[in-house]
Amino acid sequence: MEPAAFEEPGLVRRAADEFGSQALVVSLDVKRNLLGGYSTRIRNGKIDIKRKPVDAARYIISEGAGEILLYSIDGDGTWSGFDLKLLTEVSSSVGVPVIATGGAGSLLDATLAVKEAGVSAVAIGSLAVFQGKDLGVLIKFPSRPDQEAAFE
Repeated sequence: MEPAAFEEPGLVRRAADEFGSQALVVSLDVKRNLLGGYSTRIRNGKIDIKRKPVDAARYIISEGAGEILLYSIDGDGTWSGFDLKLLTEVSSSVGVPVIATGGAGSLLDATLAVKEAGVSAVAIGSLAVFQGKDLGVLIKFPSRPDQEAAFE
């Protein structure tokens, strides 16, 4: 859906009208540029749509998106933590839930994304599936007490 949100005018609006904004999550793929700023990308990160992430987020919200899945291309698979600067910029500029993805290496990273960057949720794919960076598969998830302690 993400490329279509920018390539097919009115698609997000029609989907929101049909199903409601609460059912519509649009992914924004973001990459750092050489000068330290950010570019919003489509088509597996290959095409820069020439919109800053905040502007892209505001656009899709104005079209009816009810949530944003904010994906850091640079952070994906690094286990180095979420891009808190990016998350803060977007989450503080929009009035809908923002879900962080791309970079989680520990439960602390998730805590920082929620408490410091203000996102509503985090996606921790590799953290829940692998034993560690470059290690084998082990489906795991933080225990309930660890989850509660991280977000109290």
